[in-house]
Amino acid sequence: NLIHMPVSQIGSMEGKFSDVPNDAWYAPAVNYIAALGYISGDPEGTFRPEDPVLVQEAMKILVNVLGYDVMAQENGGYPRGYIAAAARLQISHGMNRSGEEPALRDDILCMLYQSLDVELLQKQYTDADEPSYKVTGETLRDRLTRDADLYQVRGIVTADNSTWLIEPNSSFNPGEIEIGGRIYLAEGIDTAQYMGQEVECFYYDNEQTGKRVLKSIAPTVNNTVVEFDTEMFQSCQSGTLYYYPEENGKAKRLNLSDGCQFVYNNRLLTEFSDEIMELEEGSCRLVDNNGDNRFDYLFIEREQAVVVESVFETGEIYFKNTFTVDGMRYVMIEPDETQTYQIIDGTGKQLKITDIKPDTVLTVMRSLDGSYTKLVLSED
Repeated sequence: NLIHMPVSQIGSMEGKFSDVPNDAWYAPAVNYIAALGYISGDPEGTFRPEDPVLVQEAMKILVNVLGYDVMAQENGGYPRGYIAAAARLQISHGMNRSGEEPALRDDILCMLYQSLDVELLQKQYTDADEPSYKVTGETLRDRLTRDADLYQVRGIVTADNSTWLIEPNSSFNPGEIEIGGRIYLAEGIDTAQYMGQEVECFYYDNEQTGKRVLKSIAPTVNNTVVEFDTEMFQSCQSGTLYYYPEENGKAKRLNLSDGCQFVYNNRLLTEFSDEIMELEEGSCRLVDNNGDNRFDYLFIEREQAVVVESVFETGEIYFKNTFTVDGMRYVMIEPDETQTYQIIDGTGKQLKITDIKPDTVLTVMRSLDGSYTKLVLSED
């Protein structure tokens, strides 16, 4: 309820802990906050539901809910980092009990109350390698008192502003995501990680903007995801993909669904061949989203580093010497309805083509049809 998510509305989530039976009255709530990353259990994969909650464990949960886990991790992690973060946020103000003692009811109520007016820290995802963080100005009290009905939805993630799995749609804005054919605003959520998966979400309708705004998103138990580097790929034939999960190990086989779709650098391929997997550096991610042990999507990603020779106002960016991207010594940036492109620096800040100068080191991610191009300027 503190995160504005009544237990009665939570559906079935994949159980993470071996000692939390699916039919236990507390299982939906435990599995849900575990999926959100607020709790992780012990190294043995258990939750220990019969044990008393320690003060430092309660502090960790509240610090995570407020979004300040990054602060705690930077200061040593659990338990000291979380105790320090709770003190800095004044969650533990006035408490005399040590972190290793069991938390009493008045301890929990005190920390909950003092958490209500802490401004939330929100993770911001861009195309940079690392996320950034922003204090939103919103508090848990604001969320709890906001007059908004929550709705539940389950469906397959098929698009965001950089990836299309069904049909091209250049009208997507940053932060938007398509689930089951409907568009939602997903600010602060790394939408790329859910692409092709079945997810369960809660959202509310923002009457001022007319948008459906996600409150939470989590994969359902129906998903299986397998990842490996392209150098481990062996072959794909007759609906079966073979790869080597370990060096000098046996080939492993994965069955593909009849309608399995292949995605290269965020765009669907009209046809697939083993030659596409012959990449010097690349990664593969397979997604089975309906629990039938047959994979529905194969995502292939490849980034290539180049050095810029020259940049033209007409949109051509030429590379130096022998640098190429998919066999070509240049990329063409033409902003129109058929092409999506992003130019960013290492922090995810949006740039313009005029920010690219000769001798700049670029990391290029480009679809085979040229409809998607991402350029990341090196900080060197």
